[in-house]
Parts: sequence; C-alpha cells; structure tokens
Amino acid sequence: MWLCNISLYFLALLKLIVLTQVVQMRRSMPVSAEWNARIMMLQGIHQRLSLLFISSQAIEGVPVMFTAKELKELEEAIRSFASFVRQRIPASREREDVLQGVEYLRKQVASMLDR
Repeated sequence: MWLCNISLYFLALLKLIVLTQVVQMRRSMPVSAEWNARIMMLQGIHQRLSLLFISSQAIEGVPVMFTAKELKELEEAIRSFASFVRQRIPASREREDVLQGVEYLRKQVASMLDR
C-alpha cells in the first residue's frame, strides 16, 4: 500500500479521470472477467475519492491509500484521459494547462510505482 498526500485540486481531477475511464470502458470494451474487475476497481477508487473529497473540504492535503494494482489502473486512466482531451478538445491555453496538470499527476503516480 502506498500513502499519497493529494491536494483537493488533484483529488477532484482524479475523480473526473476515473469516472471518464469507466464511461469510456463501458462504451468501447467488450465485457469480460478482466473488464469487470477493472470497472469494479475504478468504481471503488471513485467512491473512495468522492467520500474523501466531501469530507476534506477544509484540508489542504488529503491522505489516500492505494494498492499497486490501483496505482497501475490510475496511471492507465490518466493516460487515457489525456488522449481523450487531445482528441476532443480544440487546442487552447486552457487545454494545455489541464494537460500539464494531468501529466504532473501521471508522473506522481508513476513515481509511486517505481518505489
């Protein structure tokens, strides 16, 4: 298990990324045992992040525990989200700012996996 201290901004961003990944998987991937396990894991992560977000409005950094499998799934969801944004949102300064934040978050998740 890894303990991460996540700002409210990145907590909200992770919630959006995880929810987007669930929706994309439901639309584009055939149902299988692996698909079901991934969906359930992502939904569990989303629920945990949502509860933390609601209960942590006044806290600067929110401690969150992740397993290695969850971190790998989060990294994949972050990559998928960045690709989705690049494909669907026209180039702009705002899009680049979001993608920069997403890439920073992905690097943070990847660095936890390297430990």
